[in-house]
Amino acid sequence: MAEAGVPELVTKAVAAAIVGLSRPTFRKRFLPLLRTCRRGRRDLIETASLEKAIGRRITASDYLLAQASREPARAYQRQYRATQGTGNAAA
Repeated sequence: MAEAGVPELVTKAVAAAIVGLSRPTFRKRFLPLLRTCRRGRRDLIETASLEKAIGRRITASDYLLAQASREPARAYQRQYRATQGTGNAAA
């Protein structure tokens, strides 16, 4: 059972940020060990399997720091999509 404030499923990018590895390194070292769930076009990682793989609980602060570290990439994508006119830019 995940701690309050930590979702049961996280993206690969957020999971890599929680562990402190780049996404390619995370995929090589951890992805084969983890349970994933397909949601739409995304493979999400079960938080419980990530906790087991890294040998510790994921706290709400771990999750929030990982989410915050992804914000610059999200902002870039929003800006890029807005300039490309794809209509997928979310505020």
